[in-house]
Amino acid sequence: MNPLTSSACGDVQEKMAQMITQMWKKTLGMKTCIESYEWKHLLTKLKNKECEITGITWTPWVDDPFYTLEIFQNSNHPINFCNWFDAKFRDLIEKNKTKPLQERQQIYAELENRLLQKFPMIPLVFEKKGYVASSCLKGFYRAEAGRLEFEYASKSNPFRLDTLGREFLSKEV
Repeated sequence: MNPLTSSACGDVQEKMAQMITQMWKKTLGMKTCIESYEWKHLLTKLKNKECEITGITWTPWVDDPFYTLEIFQNSNHPINFCNWFDAKFRDLIEKNKTKPLQERQQIYAELENRLLQKFPMIPLVFEKKGYVASSCLKGFYRAEAGRLEFEYASKSNPFRLDTLGREFLSKEV
């Protein structure tokens, strides 16, 4: 039997691929080999369905879970790399995609559970994002997708440099 080929891109994915292939060999006796590519080349291989197994990370650009879930609505979506399709999943998306965000919240758990049961993927890493903010910055928030939103942000300055400067300059030395 030929070894399973794992395609990776970048140091983190390569290290993860090495760890996973070692576990598969130890636990399942499975032989694997790892091929490393630059992202552009790996993306081409994914689009051409030339990968047996790979790891990719995904951070949505839009703070709406349907943005990501709709990728798997049809097997021919440009980034549905494994051509996965499930009629019930598609129907749930179609039935709910025009509803307001708050109403759609109820269906997310069902869609995500369906993906985890039927889809050929294993979530391995959940990225944690940290940030540092000044106590003067108010009104910003972390959106569901992890991005920091500054639409309603404002800065309250506990001391004003221009006032401090004038006070310093007006004092006699």
